[in-house]
Amino acid sequence: MIRRWRTDPGRETPVGPPLERRIPPEACVRDARRAGLALMDERSLLPHQYFLVLGRRSPRARRRNRIRA
Repeated sequence: MIRRWRTDPGRETPVGPPLERRIPPEACVRDARRAGLALMDERSLLPHQYFLVLGRRSPRARRRNRIRA
């Protein structure tokens, strides 16, 4: 699970890093895919943060991606 601060444009929060230092969820998912992980779920549990649940991709999906590359 990854927890990061929301990056909604123009939405400064009373806590957390400045908007320009926050990592958008799309970038986290992209980097996770490069590391062999897949997005399993995305949760909004807190008002200023997002949660990404990541897991290993199935061997079948890894083979399919290897063929496309």
